[in-house]
Amino acid sequence: KYTNATNEIAEDLITNNGDGTYTVSVPTVEGRKKLSIKAVDVAGNVYTGHSTSGWYNIDKTAAEVTVSYDPATDTNGIVTATLTANEKITIADTSWEKVSDTVYKKEYSDNATEEIVVTDRVGLETKVNVSVTNIDKVAPTVEFANTHGQKYYNKDYITVVVTENNLSKVYYAWGGSNKYTNATNEIAEDL
Repeated sequence: KYTNATNEIAEDLITNNGDGTYTVSVPTVEGRKKLSIKAVDVAGNVYTGHSTSGWYNIDKTAAEVTVSYDPATDTNGIVTATLTANEKITIADTSWEKVSDTVYKKEYSDNATEEIVVTDRVGLETKVNVSVTNIDKVAPTVEFANTHGQKYYNKDYITVVVTENNLSKVYYAWGGSNKYTNATNEIAEDL
């Protein structure tokens, strides 16, 4: 839609080219807009018109980009980071896969932190911090009590020390004196 040109342009935005033409710097507003112009000469003659070749797409704001991770919880596998923008973007880093004009993704097999530069369609840049910190490929370790000498115990529980930053579950099984059995009994958390 065209609107009547009512905003007066400041004199310092109008340059007399000396050849009967003037260069006018029209202030812009964000968005997809049509431009109407009203020009008045010193005799009072008026031109009123508008751009006829289409819209002006004014973008002075860099893209807003969010990062999501799948899975977002601890894993010993792959984590997929997804960048989602509020407008069309490009990424120069070719390790990112384009899903759509506004979505890119990348798979990580190890923890990593990096800054990604995202560019919108007019060249405005957004720096995005990607931080994958939930990949854990190190198994817990267990330290058993010393059993040398076939020591006898009169206890309800035998203590072992499990080393792990984020323990999920512990299982146990008792086998014969010369045989080990797969641990299938889960230990309650309140022990």
